[in-house]
Amino acid sequence: MLAAGRNAARAEGEGSPAHPLERLIFFSDAMFAIAITLLVIELHAPHLPHRATDAQHLQALAALIPPLIAFFISFGVIGAFWAGHHRSMSLARHWSPQLLVPNILMLCAIAFMPFATAYMGQTWASACRPSSTTLCC
Repeated sequence: MLAAGRNAARAEGEGSPAHPLERLIFFSDAMFAIAITLLVIELHAPHLPHRATDAQHLQALAALIPPLIAFFISFGVIGAFWAGHHRSMSLARHWSPQLLVPNILMLCAIAFMPFATAYMGQTWASACRPSSTTLCC
């Protein structure tokens, strides 16, 4: 009975060399998707009084420009890394343990992107405030 289950699993491809490669690709795709999703968490809608003027709305939206720029830059960077990863994995014919360490290191950089984006957006936003003595950009 147990042997029949093993043979069925092999027939479905679970024992094939492609299975670990598919797991690596699925895990990587999930990491990319989570990182991109986490980028948007740092974008907060402005809190304005009920009868805020148009000028107050524009001022609040202008304050969101640095975090929005950071978001779009990071989204593009993560998207470019995903496209390169997708291309390289489409060329891989079989699993090799040598794929694991470089892939994990790249995913570490991708997982760090939401923090780096939030930090960049906040730092740039504080540098761009009119009361600041530093120049913006």
